[in-house]
Amino acid sequence: MKWLRVLGPAFITASVVLGPGSIVTASKVGAGHGYSLIWMPIVCTLFMVTYTSMAARFACVSSESLLEALAREYGRWLSILLGISAFVVVAGFQSSNNISVAAAMEPLLPLPVWVWPLLFTGLSIYFLFAAKDLYQILERAMMVLVGVMIVAFLYNLVLSLFHAVPAEKELPPPAGGGNLLVITGFFATTFSVVAAFFQAYLVQEKRWTLKEYRLGIRDAVAGISVLGLISLVIMVTAARTLRGQMGEIKDIAALSQLLRGSFGGFSIVIFSIGLLAAAFSSFIVNAMIGGTLLSDGLGLGKSLESRSARLLTVVALLIGMAVALAVYLLDFELVHSIVVAQASTLVAVPFCALALLVVCNKRSIMGQHVNGPTSNLLAGAGFLVLCWMVIATGRKIWFYLTSSGL
Repeated sequence: MKWLRVLGPAFITASVVLGPGSIVTASKVGAGHGYSLIWMPIVCTLFMVTYTSMAARFACVSSESLLEALAREYGRWLSILLGISAFVVVAGFQSSNNISVAAAMEPLLPLPVWVWPLLFTGLSIYFLFAAKDLYQILERAMMVLVGVMIVAFLYNLVLSLFHAVPAEKELPPPAGGGNLLVITGFFATTFSVVAAFFQAYLVQEKRWTLKEYRLGIRDAVAGISVLGLISLVIMVTAARTLRGQMGEIKDIAALSQLLRGSFGGFSIVIFSIGLLAAAFSSFIVNAMIGGTLLSDGLGLGKSLESRSARLLTVVALLIGMAVALAVYLLDFELVHSIVVAQASTLVAVPFCALALLVVCNKRSIMGQHVNGPTSNLLAGAGFLVLCWMVIATGRKIWFYLTSSGL
């Protein structure tokens, strides 16, 4: 317990990565492929631990933020580019967090769906400006929410052990290229380099220095391992209960209905509580990543507490709320906002990874704490996977643009 009390930054990082998109993707993998792709959470966790540890080590060594160091070494243009790219990613996906919060609340308290984006965005904005010690409150809240997720999803896993898979739902052999698309989607939602990049800011908010260097690494391993564990639990549960129903899992609402049919009403309440914890934790931290990185990239302030970071976080929250309301009230196509966000990852994801890798190998910044061979090997492999994801994302966006006539 003494060890757990000093941890925190990586649990915040895990809470933003494990959002509704990760839950849906892990469920689709389990439902569509059973246990054959169970290695993916392990590999994703290994890559995330590598990049999160690199960011934590930088933060313990340097008094500068990552974007400050990049601006000093390579010019302000690079920090501005990374800040804008990260903000667009965050703002684009914030709409899906709003929609997922509404889906999670529906079984718990049925109200018009448009109420929830307004309510949660309002509460988040109030929290941003009312909290006197923003980081400490955020850390404790995220650890509680991660704990709720663990309990809720483990509960459904235990129930699934008593759930027999019908013979008619056994899986056919995967179609050519099917596994590739699934793997790309899973890595995209679970191996989040932008969130790992933000770990450096969280560690500096924690005020860890070289004295806490090893603790920063342990925190990264513990927090991201929890992320991998929950993803694995969700995948196994889906493999047990939803086998052969991957095509029916269109979104978080469809997933809830499938689980209701498998487990019954009470279980869906438990699932909704876990989903709500995932959606709300991702909801606030996701917006803060965009606001803080854009603020620092522009040279306006690197702290979560800075006025510019809070105001830009509010902008990200409002964009997400506006898109969600447009989906509900104006029949707006959510896919447009997702395409914009995915397009921005073509810049943000590889650049954030490369920037972190370069900085952590620069002896003038890291001193004797530069990356070792193992870290570079794992980070390099992760970077190649990210480049592959970028190519796959680019092809998907091109297909969308050409098929829709845009």
